[in-house]
Amino acid sequence: MRAVTLAVVGALTCAQTVQAREVPLAPKQIQTFTLFSQGHQLEQPLVVYRYEQRTLVPLQALSAALGLEIQVNPNTASANGWVAGENANFMLDLNQDEARRGLERFELDPARPWGRDSADLYLDAELIQQLLPISLSFNRPASRLSITSPYPLPAVIRLEKQQSQMAQLGLQHRFHSAGFDPIHPHPYEDLSDPMVFAYGNAAVMGKDMLTEDYQFGLISTGDVLGQSYEFNYTKLANERSEYRLRFSRDLGDVSEALPLNLGRYQAGDVSYLGDNIMSGASEGLGFQISNLATPKSHRFGTTALEGNAPPDWQIHLYRNGVLLAFTQADESGRYRFLDVPLLGGANVFELHLYGNNGEHQMRRETIQAGQHVGKGEVGFNAMYIDNTQFIFNNLTPEEESELGARNQMAIRADYGITNAISAGLSYYNQELAYDDWGRVELESRHFYGANVSADLFGSSWVVEGLRDDEGNNAYMAGWTRRLGANHHLRIDHHYNGDMRNDRIDQQERALKRETEAWLEGQTWRLGGWQYAFGAAKYSPQDGGETFSVYQNRISSQLGPVSFSHLYRYDTQYDTRLERQSGEVLFSTTGYDWSLSGNAKYQWGKGVEELETRLRWRPMYGFYNQTKLWYLDPEERKSRFGLGHEVAYRYRWFTLGLQGGVDTRGNWQVNTTATFAINYRDNRDGLAAEALRPQLSDMVVRVFLDSNNNGHFDRHDQPMAGLAISTAPSWPREVSDDQGEILLRQVPANSLYRIEIDPRHLPPGTALRGGPVEVMPLPGQRTEVDLALVRVTDVDGTLMTPYGPVANMPVTLVDLNHNTLLQTRSNAEGQFALPAIPPGNYYVILDEGQLKARKLKPQVPIHPLNIGGQGEPRRDWTIPIDVLAGSPMQPAAEVVAPVIAPPQPIVDQPKAVTPVARLPKAEAPLARMADEDYTLQLAASREVFNLARLKAQFPALSLEQITVMRAGKPMHLLLSGQYPSERSARFGLRDLPKEFANDLPLVRRVGDLKREAIDAPAPSAAPTRAATTAAAATDTSNADAWLAAQPAGNLTWQMAATKGLASAEAFIRQHQLPQPVAIHQHNGWYQILWGSFADKASAQQALEALPKAPQNPWLRGVRQLR
Repeated sequence: MRAVTLAVVGALTCAQTVQAREVPLAPKQIQTFTLFSQGHQLEQPLVVYRYEQRTLVPLQALSAALGLEIQVNPNTASANGWVAGENANFMLDLNQDEARRGLERFELDPARPWGRDSADLYLDAELIQQLLPISLSFNRPASRLSITSPYPLPAVIRLEKQQSQMAQLGLQHRFHSAGFDPIHPHPYEDLSDPMVFAYGNAAVMGKDMLTEDYQFGLISTGDVLGQSYEFNYTKLANERSEYRLRFSRDLGDVSEALPLNLGRYQAGDVSYLGDNIMSGASEGLGFQISNLATPKSHRFGTTALEGNAPPDWQIHLYRNGVLLAFTQADESGRYRFLDVPLLGGANVFELHLYGNNGEHQMRRETIQAGQHVGKGEVGFNAMYIDNTQFIFNNLTPEEESELGARNQMAIRADYGITNAISAGLSYYNQELAYDDWGRVELESRHFYGANVSADLFGSSWVVEGLRDDEGNNAYMAGWTRRLGANHHLRIDHHYNGDMRNDRIDQQERALKRETEAWLEGQTWRLGGWQYAFGAAKYSPQDGGETFSVYQNRISSQLGPVSFSHLYRYDTQYDTRLERQSGEVLFSTTGYDWSLSGNAKYQWGKGVEELETRLRWRPMYGFYNQTKLWYLDPEERKSRFGLGHEVAYRYRWFTLGLQGGVDTRGNWQVNTTATFAINYRDNRDGLAAEALRPQLSDMVVRVFLDSNNNGHFDRHDQPMAGLAISTAPSWPREVSDDQGEILLRQVPANSLYRIEIDPRHLPPGTALRGGPVEVMPLPGQRTEVDLALVRVTDVDGTLMTPYGPVANMPVTLVDLNHNTLLQTRSNAEGQFALPAIPPGNYYVILDEGQLKARKLKPQVPIHPLNIGGQGEPRRDWTIPIDVLAGSPMQPAAEVVAPVIAPPQPIVDQPKAVTPVARLPKAEAPLARMADEDYTLQLAASREVFNLARLKAQFPALSLEQITVMRAGKPMHLLLSGQYPSERSARFGLRDLPKEFANDLPLVRRVGDLKREAIDAPAPSAAPTRAATTAAAATDTSNADAWLAAQPAGNLTWQMAATKGLASAEAFIRQHQLPQPVAIHQHNGWYQILWGSFADKASAQQALEALPKAPQNPWLRGVRQLR
């Protein structure tokens, strides 16, 4: 009996009178907030409603965003779960105006408003802060919600855990703070422990191999006065000292109180790496602030990366695990990678830095391609750079002559028109140098520009235009598109005309027109090869012959070795052999040893340059590097060379010896030393045993996500027998009874795309958030959650007072207004949105069509909240008003609309169920007052043997009644009569243990009277309830009543239930007067009330009801027919 009781507790509670004040959720009072907690931006946004001066927050959505294991049942106006941190149970029951968290009990204010939809409960923000150990701070102008808690929030813990995993081995979303470049954002300090890395190199003996006798320098990073700084000093023999000092900071925490995100700034010796039309890569004394996605570079389809490193350190660049390029740090301690192509989506860049004494850093940066500002947001970039000087240095006249612009200023502002389209304006000022008969003259030029970018039709588009103060025009147009899952196409065209600016001056040959096309992709089925094919056509400004360039790159990974081959064919050279050149790169990333090399060749001439480096560690603390190189300059005899370096590291000090010899008889011996404070690289990471194999184990967990938070909780259900697919492909695996799949020893430092095999996806489910991308770390166990969620089908109708709206485009968008589904209403105004995952959405109607038909929806956007139960939502009516002159408005009513009062219907059809015909309450309850309380001891589908129970428990006054549950009779065993709820709860203490184990409930007598029906007789004769049900389910009479009403009339649909008994109980509970009817449609019992000529009279009649239900729907009679 206990199991039966537990099964119906939720259903019993559903019918109780809600004591707190339930209010309607007005779509016009909706706002979407971005969540922040403990310096982190959480993944899920939050939709809240305003009611009067209060903010109603969704409990289920907020709990999922914070990682709290709370389950909400909006039907019963209750919630329960577990609050991590406090390790406390949580219970909320709005029917009883009470809540519990752990041992603490809360008495709720019955006058406090709350709301609900089909998926969530919306509670007052003050109430949520009382019930949960959190504090909410709303910044409405910026749409930001900051959440604090005295306990660690699970969602924040997961984010910090992910960052901690990435921080190991020096891998982070941005460069790690223990390296040579600051990471942004991070907890800024007034004075942090500085990172200091000092290095020196001095010649001991030799013959004409090195041009310098010594070299030393220092790199330092840290925080001071809440700002990050990076300082770089280098000194070479017979050369001037080079200094670089830069301050920078992410201003996101400051922006929380502002309507505009300030982004990030840099000041001092700053760098800017170029844009589409105006500027090339430059650095100098200046200032920049920008909130664009990539502040230092604004080039379509490409990006640029830079950083600090001691001179001659070698840097390898990887993108999504593919080796792209090599470079070395220059004499000023800086390195750059320019015009690095981007693929659609996330681009994970890894930079491996190799020092001469065994140092090895790995830095990571993720850049999203095609990002532009969202709807209503403002993106900006403002900068000024003097390229001729730094804080402590000035360029020489020879160095200035190689510059483009001497100094430059830029101001750019973009505005999001929609979430798919943004537009902007820009202003530039550049000081350019001119050769006036051997004398350099400087001239200041002004430029004015405009730009538009869009994400439409599955593609990204960019158009920029520019005009200078001499009337010269330039423009750029770009288009990019992802082809399938693994291929990417980009085309861009530049027209520079006769314009001069910094970007054109930095070109080897000033170009008038530039057209490029690139196709990149990967072919996992052929063994994991990546390719890139490019073609370009250039026209010089000086009127020279147009020339073309063709390039390709083939890359792959064989075991621990990554390699790439780059080929270039340039038609501006005369002979076919001169036009062809290429480069081969290869590298490994092992810990005890690594091998890398690059070779440049000219077709027909052979190899021109070659260098290989073998790095190996024979024992702890000792590091070796062997270098083999070859050089074949045109003006001198070619030569080979061999060098070796050995170094020993003890804590913060490293001492080394270098030596080399070449085939010309030159040789050299150097001593090296480094001194480091708070410096870390991969030698300080994990144990050697963990890093030696460049492999990783991945555990993929497949489960049904009940609360839609994307992570496995104790309430979630593991899914067994499901297969996954991966790219790069891996042997097919199936989840076990714990929902887990173990992928052993997969290659690390590669980006994997993991999803459920579509052939194994359970019906009615979808993968939350789509395929998961993950990069496993060497020697570590990586956990991946594949969360399945139940999807929901939504059916709705577009309805005006004069009939349905046919052929109207209907669009489903997410909270960022990204289009997810598009459909059209049919001839009856009905539309279908299939298979929608849980979450918050908006439904938007086409504005152009609405204006053309002179229609106006009552709200501009319609919020749609989908729960995780997967139950379809039917009969959703979107009301639309008809404006004067609309073709949908009848001609007679356009001139003089007739407003008639509601007319009662005297002759009721058989499908109309009067209140007088509803079943009466049983005798045991009739003698009690509605305000009294009684104890519900048990519930059963079988009739209780009341005589036997009374004989067994003579001290109890036992009675039983019958109610309907799920369309079937349910018998309730009752005991006692109490004047108040409090006294009834005291009566629970005196119950015998036989009933106490069945979790008895305190019930209000008035609620039970409305639910009670006559018990079915054991004879074969039909009971009164059965007769009533039979009459109500005969929809032909209800259809006849609808047919008798004027087609343009309106009626209130007060509710829709799955059971006839529930519909009848609803009529009794709300005391609906005549005319009232129960109309069956598609398995639902629709409760219809009244017949009205217009909306005003219908609203007036509704307000006059003594107990009007929440959220009734005003529907047209024509639609219901």
